[in-house]
Amino acid sequence: LDVVVLLDGGVSMGEKFGRHPQGYYALVEVMRDWAKTLPLSGSAAGAFAPANNNAVRLGFVQFAGSSLWPAGDAKQALTATGAGTSEGRLTGVLSEIERDLEFQEDNFMGGNAARQPGPATTYLLAGLEKAMSLFRTSPVDGRKRVLIVVADSPLDDKDKYQTVMAGLAALQVHVFGATVRPSVQSAESLQAAADVREVVSDPKDGHFVSVEIDQLATSLNGLCNPNTHFWGQFLAATAVHEPCNLRVEMTECDEDVSCVWFDTTQSCGDSPCLTHCEQPSCVGDMSNKCVWNGDSCEREKICDYPDVAACEANSGCEVDEKGACIKKKCTHDTEWGCVADPDTCVWNNLDQICGRKPCNYD
Repeated sequence: LDVVVLLDGGVSMGEKFGRHPQGYYALVEVMRDWAKTLPLSGSAAGAFAPANNNAVRLGFVQFAGSSLWPAGDAKQALTATGAGTSEGRLTGVLSEIERDLEFQEDNFMGGNAARQPGPATTYLLAGLEKAMSLFRTSPVDGRKRVLIVVADSPLDDKDKYQTVMAGLAALQVHVFGATVRPSVQSAESLQAAADVREVVSDPKDGHFVSVEIDQLATSLNGLCNPNTHFWGQFLAATAVHEPCNLRVEMTECDEDVSCVWFDTTQSCGDSPCLTHCEQPSCVGDMSNKCVWNGDSCEREKICDYPDVAACEANSGCEVDEKGACIKKKCTHDTEWGCVADPDTCVWNNLDQICGRKPCNYD
């Protein structure tokens, strides 16, 4: 997976954002922390990257503007240069990513009149063109491509994106967007949200969020999880998958390998297996019974055995009257889960185990 992030470096990002003295530096810090959680490809800038969508390369482009420069002017967008950086290319090496972010931090466009002379504007066109260049100069067939636009102000050149958006579409780039705000919504942040939302891919609601900076990390996390707001949009399971928390019955939760049933809360939630983006960590998570399905990690199917012998060998499974292997009834680990089971289970306080309620006949 190749991801390019466009960072709004306009003057307004230098203002106070909630608990942060300056929004721009808080945004860079969010990106720094996020990069450390990703399954990076390990391939340096300019090096070959495997066609593996679970191995990530990142690129960062800062954008801003000035009415003294025409929209699309190269000065409106900035990529990292210098020793140890990616030199404005995609990279899967954490040290290069960190140097890129250090460069962007040290060269905040809105914090220097020479880099963004007034009157300031928010021009995105040059940033979009720079992002397209990053994808084109790092071509690897089979890798999915994602562009994330992060802005806080209305876009002043939104009537000029048609050509570059067509180019991104031709490269099969999924465009996501996020507007960040200091705290409560303002007229300006609402307009920014409307402008950025027009840039993102369809369906718009699934590719866009409007959040405070501290909430942005939540939207970025969950890279391999088809249940997340952002990343589920381009994962293969998205077209048919229903969020786990909408599965109210244990049986339907058990049938979905992306989900797991929690006895303590009597609810269905995301399987921990979804946090693994690579095969070694997936198959190594035996406590959560994770298996690798070829391109993603999922929970193993419950009692999925081809014959009676294999089924009966698993103490958690049994053969039903039709000869099918099913999950054994009343195998809950908690009293709450046991008594809530519709299969009339009963909790043995002495032995601390769940069992089937005995039949009583007069």
